[in-house]
Amino acid sequence: MTTPPSPTSYESQLIQRQTAYQDRIYQLYRERWRHYYSADGRPTHPHAGADNILTRGLIWGCLPFLSGTEEDRRLANAILSQLHFYHCTFSPAAAVQVLLLEREALTPESIATLENYLKSSLPYLLEHDKNFRGHNDNHPAMMVFALAIMGELFDDPQLTQLAWHRLETLVQLKKRRGFPSEYSSPTYTPLSVLSFACLANATRDEEMRETAIELERWFWTDLALHFHAPSSLHAGPHARAYYRDFEGGHSDTHMLLSMVYGKGPLTTTEDAFFHAEEKGLAVFMDHSERRYLEHQSFAVYLAQTIYHPDEAIERLFFEKSYPLQVRGTYEQAGMGRPSFPCRHGDITTYLTEDAAVGTADTGFLRGDQSNVFFFNYRRQQPATTPADIQTVYCRYLYDEAWPGP
Repeated sequence: MTTPPSPTSYESQLIQRQTAYQDRIYQLYRERWRHYYSADGRPTHPHAGADNILTRGLIWGCLPFLSGTEEDRRLANAILSQLHFYHCTFSPAAAVQVLLLEREALTPESIATLENYLKSSLPYLLEHDKNFRGHNDNHPAMMVFALAIMGELFDDPQLTQLAWHRLETLVQLKKRRGFPSEYSSPTYTPLSVLSFACLANATRDEEMRETAIELERWFWTDLALHFHAPSSLHAGPHARAYYRDFEGGHSDTHMLLSMVYGKGPLTTTEDAFFHAEEKGLAVFMDHSERRYLEHQSFAVYLAQTIYHPDEAIERLFFEKSYPLQVRGTYEQAGMGRPSFPCRHGDITTYLTEDAAVGTADTGFLRGDQSNVFFFNYRRQQPATTPADIQTVYCRYLYDEAWPGP
């Protein structure tokens, strides 16, 4: 790996906070999940198997066990021996991280299993539509990380070259547009942040490391500009988001803020995903038992690396001057049908102390004029619990008439 420059005082504080957070999330996961498996790695909990927690989640869950006791490490290797791998976006990056971070804790059999899976995934990773093409940025971001590090692990310069080509595609987009194609997503923008942070921490190529940090901070800036600190909500418009992420639940953005800054959300990741019932938070979460366990694996997923935001990004998150209008351009690719054309447009967010509203020119992956807006507001000042905030998600009607009598 590349030896990075010595951290500044600010960076050292971030690293210390993130390391402590990771240790705590890993500890919570081990305490909860070691009881869900038999000694040979087979799930004993009805919702802990691959049918419910996808293979990617079970690979992520091996990271806490591999960094635990000798018994925990044996369990992680047993779990890996039982997994049925399939080709997807997430699992190759997860396998790369396990090999990178915990290789000494893996048995030779587990190493061979993971390496063979990565090699068998290459045809999927090399497909043309896995490039940054104006769709779901988090997918090619994960694949760039996997390809770049696989090129180093397997001494394959062609994989490294392809990773560089895809990175340069995104660098050029950054020069053309203010925001990524998958803009302002409390669900998926953090996954792109994660992928570039992983790449920066893993690569032996100093130029690639610098490029990865540049792109990581671009996605960080998108998150920071759209975070409405008074309500602790990620303001719209959202290219993609799930209900829990904009209605007051604990989103991926909240998990990043908890890890990196130790502030921002109205609930901690620990309380939201490990103690929701006793803290009275279950009503604000997608709290079926299956989803609850899946959220715990996602907490591990987002805690697996060290992030690199600079001081300016922290100020954008927490020290905005209101009122503030955030406006920028995006571009998105077509889907091969007239109703999904290639296009560019603007997204606009207006933020005050009490509320934020966001709109976009067009819907994500669609060519028609968007008729959606998100309105976030706090119901009391200051907002201290999820019950103190509200989101209005609404559609409006329009015709050819001008406003007025």
